[in-house]
Amino acid sequence: LPMGEPVVVFPRQHGIEWYLEHWNGIFYALTNFSENGEYRFVRMHRKFGHDFSHVELKTMVESRDGYILEDVDLFHDYCVLFGRRYGKPSVSVLNMTSGAISNINLPNHVIG
Repeated sequence: LPMGEPVVVFPRQHGIEWYLEHWNGIFYALTNFSENGEYRFVRMHRKFGHDFSHVELKTMVESRDGYILEDVDLFHDYCVLFGRRYGKPSVSVLNMTSGAISNINLPNHVIG
């Protein structure tokens, strides 16, 4: 159950999207708030107090070098990363504790 009133994490900005996740007491986000406008998965570190007025973002995974990050799902100690590598579907798993990323080999009928 929620412990208080909802809060605004980031004010709305035209064209900017935020999808928040929560793991182990820390907020994470999938956002296109980046230099190139592509999605990245970030850890949100609150610098002062418990509000979100001063947040530092640490990029965990970003779109680059032929890879476009499209979605994430957090569960237990892992984050499943859905994206496209050179236009073909890509699924990887980020170990939230170690930071290691493992690629899942998709069958040919999935990637075309």
